[in-house]
Amino acid sequence: MSQAITYNIEIETPLGVIPGMLVLNIDQQNISGFCSTSQGNASLTGKFISEQDVICSTNVSTPLGNLDLKISGKFEGDGLSGKAKAGVWGSFPFKGKKHQG
Repeated sequence: MSQAITYNIEIETPLGVIPGMLVLNIDQQNISGFCSTSQGNASLTGKFISEQDVICSTNVSTPLGNLDLKISGKFEGDGLSGKAKAGVWGSFPFKGKKHQG
């Protein structure tokens, strides 16, 4: 049985913090969902690599062209944190809390 969980997130970039929303559908070891920020929306897919650690990937459209992101994160209680590796642009840390409501 799949369950959807929504997180309010913040992504730290060289241009400042970007707030957004992350919706994850978790079905056993598989994850799918999407991320929505002021920069746009992107779907993502991934899997658990341990009970709390996840890896995901997505492709986002930027003014400089499409960018592949490799995301690693960890669930801790009601929180989620990790890094999004953006190729030659480096890694951007993110954190989030479950949306209450």
